[in-house]
Amino acid sequence: MNKKNKIIIASIFSLLIIGLAIFYFFYLKQKEDYTPPSNTSSETYNTPNIYLYQQEDYNWLDEKNYLTAKQIINQDWNIYPLSNKIPNTTFNLSKTTNCADLSDENRTYLYVAGGKCQLDYWLEAKQNNKIIKIDTYPKLLEILGGKIDTLEKATLFVNATFGDVKRQKDLLIAKTLETNNEFFVQVTEENSFGCGDHLPTVAIYKINEDGSTDRIAEQIQTEEPGPEVCID
Repeated sequence: MNKKNKIIIASIFSLLIIGLAIFYFFYLKQKEDYTPPSNTSSETYNTPNIYLYQQEDYNWLDEKNYLTAKQIINQDWNIYPLSNKIPNTTFNLSKTTNCADLSDENRTYLYVAGGKCQLDYWLEAKQNNKIIKIDTYPKLLEILGGKIDTLEKATLFVNATFGDVKRQKDLLIAKTLETNNEFFVQVTEENSFGCGDHLPTVAIYKINEDGSTDRIAEQIQTEEPGPEVCID
């Protein structure tokens, strides 16, 4: 092998080494350094698509809310399975293991899910190594500091109090937006029970500081309704 060929082979070998180094630093290294965002679970979720439609794809429920639409609909919304955490506190959804006693006037819960067999849901908060049962709205608002003043609190409040909306592993699947110190959460209502075609409905809620919620918009259904089915 002459000197010229040796130089060519050495050059090719050097280029291969440089290419592998670039591949490592720009691909493998990124994978090693990746950590999930702080407001999501570290688990992997198969997150379903939740579309934010155009302004005309919603029923805006009054003129004021239609004006709100112009302010929020084209902004960058967050989407992820929302975490059940706020600073210093972690929450877990809990529920009754058997059908609730509907005649019990002393039942306490944050929301109810189910048809004939209803299950009561509440939160268990872990705070300073203590477990606190949160099963009423006043208790929930109290542990959130007395008011809904962050997007994390707003989305946790929705997850704790809205029944029959899309969740995964007890975490709310939603789109969220904070703008001008106002909090908006878009949920997918499953419409699982009762009589109807049971098509899911996308709805936008405004979450107020006192924990009240305003349903400001809902998706206009474009699918052909199916047969009416009654599900208990």
